[in-house]
Amino acid sequence: MGIRAYYVNGLSNVTSDKSGKGTQAAPVAPADNVLMHAIYYSDLNAQSGQWSERKPIYIEGIIDGNAVDPDIVQLQDGRYLLTYMRGQFGQANPETVPTIYNAWSYDGVYFFDPQVLFKPGSGSSGGTPVVTDPSVVQLKNGSWLMAISNPSASNASLYTSQNGVQYTANGVTLSAFSPDLQVLADGRVRIFYADGPSGGIGSRISADGGLTWTSESGVRKTGAGFDPSVFKMADGSWRLLFKTQSPTTEPGASPIAGHKTSLASSSDGNSFNTVQSEFASAASVGEGIDFSPLVVTQSLTSAGAGNDQIAVAGTGAHVRAGAGRDTVVFSTTADKLTLRPDFLNRGDWVAELKAAPTTKYLLQDVERLQFSDRGIALDLDGNAGNVARLLGAVFGPQAVRNPEYVGIGLKLLDGGMGYADLAAQAMSAVGKTSAVDVCSQLWLNLTGSVATAADIAPFVSMLDRGELSVGALTVLAANNDLNATSIGLVGLAQTGLEYL
Repeated sequence: MGIRAYYVNGLSNVTSDKSGKGTQAAPVAPADNVLMHAIYYSDLNAQSGQWSERKPIYIEGIIDGNAVDPDIVQLQDGRYLLTYMRGQFGQANPETVPTIYNAWSYDGVYFFDPQVLFKPGSGSSGGTPVVTDPSVVQLKNGSWLMAISNPSASNASLYTSQNGVQYTANGVTLSAFSPDLQVLADGRVRIFYADGPSGGIGSRISADGGLTWTSESGVRKTGAGFDPSVFKMADGSWRLLFKTQSPTTEPGASPIAGHKTSLASSSDGNSFNTVQSEFASAASVGEGIDFSPLVVTQSLTSAGAGNDQIAVAGTGAHVRAGAGRDTVVFSTTADKLTLRPDFLNRGDWVAELKAAPTTKYLLQDVERLQFSDRGIALDLDGNAGNVARLLGAVFGPQAVRNPEYVGIGLKLLDGGMGYADLAAQAMSAVGKTSAVDVCSQLWLNLTGSVATAADIAPFVSMLDRGELSVGALTVLAANNDLNATSIGLVGLAQTGLEYL
């Protein structure tokens, strides 16, 4: 673990030295080692006190020159969530208006699945972007709080979310320019900001998740500085990155060439003192974190459009399977991993080794997991969900927990059998052939009670008159909300469906 600093780079066509400050060099052809306007990072060597060369981050494989104002937090599953503003900075594919995005990473360098969190109705006020400097935290109750700065008004508006993706305004706007949020050990939230009147970094505190705020006396750090980034270290101490700036007269220089990032330290998070002044030049809007990467040795294993089988090693993997019905094959037993849906991306999953929780499997567009002892079907919105529904409607809710039955149903549907055909075959397997017997079986399994003749009369009539086939009626029952509740379909969507 150690300090990693992210910032917007202001050096152009130069290489960096070991201090991270940058050294002038002759222009060279664009390449990964050529610095440009984008988000970069450096790591602090705790022993030497030196920073590593600044290097770019990649968002979906590119250095995004329109991405600025990084904010980064570590998720409960160990991944890193980057929130940033994407705007119009003379690079390819700019935004029409400055827009807040997030993207995730397992190594803090390569970020995936950028998605819009907030897009304002207008782009600027007097030429100034109306959204900058996002800051995001997850509260103790699992919800999320985001602050977005409006430089034209020198304030910050607050937004809340239950899933970290869809945000709504909570109606609070604070006089807090370039805000940074932190959750304290007792669950309260502190917002740090550039305190113009006091000439330092000020703060407010909230005990109700960001609805009401109390100004804290004094300042957390005296002297010039803004764009604060506060983060807690593993030993309980705190660090602060902040920016100072001076004008630059160099012809053709970046507008942020005069921006400098400094590091301050605190034992309690209340009072910070500078420990490294202007350690990074031409570096703006610094964001720091006590960094510890995950173990994901197979990076971005992609598949084609078919029904692929993708084998993964025991040391973590990132899989993007694509179209088709794709299976990730593990060499271990299923009980060696924990599995949960990815809250950031609906339909994706995150698994980790129980014996080594930092070893992660990030699974995107994957329908099946095959272990050495069993399989887990994840496509509850596809064949796996249809099998679960049919088992509940025909055999009863307990049949969903029978991996052999699940396996038979999946094999048939995956092999091309139609949903209604499988439904009819399942009803035949339980020996129900007459209209009364079929309807009674479905009624019992959906409602938990024995049907009267009056209860099932309309359905018996439809079968007898040929208005519905046995398979079609069984599908209607299987898709009924009563059946979904009875089999616990919502819960299955969180765990997957075991099969043999």
